[in-house]
Amino acid sequence: MHGGDPDRLFLIGHSAGGTPMTSYVFDPKLGYLGQYAAGAVLVSGRLRADVSPENPNDKGVRAYFSTDAALYDQRSPVSHAACSNIPIFIVTAEYENPLLDVYGIEMAYQLSLARRKAPRYRQMRGHTHMSVVAHFNSSEDAQGHKILDFLENNF
Repeated sequence: MHGGDPDRLFLIGHSAGGTPMTSYVFDPKLGYLGQYAAGAVLVSGRLRADVSPENPNDKGVRAYFSTDAALYDQRSPVSHAACSNIPIFIVTAEYENPLLDVYGIEMAYQLSLARRKAPRYRQMRGHTHMSVVAHFNSSEDAQGHKILDFLENNF
């Protein structure tokens, strides 16, 4: 045991790390529903499994979600937005990998419907999929401060 307060544990996942983190928080079949987490920050995660022609990561989708496209909807984190009440902050980039921004907005919408209140959502103007996190602790640290504010106001 390393100590710490399990009631103050926040999860942050970016890109490929954001997908399993969001599944942990929302997918009831996994059985966790964010157990031990006080909140989550999702940055540019794949929230919907899709292998459409505009998705450059279709091989990764098949590897993570399944090669059986019939399972994609039920395995997509966005399909389970109503299953957890954990506070979530969704962040996407203006110049995002194809569809990740759309799925971020879709997740925010689904959470809004389920909770009757919109979650925190921010699109980082002028940023790409990678620069949205690469600027933390630099002269342009606005997003880092927004995340700290989210953490401070949710426990």
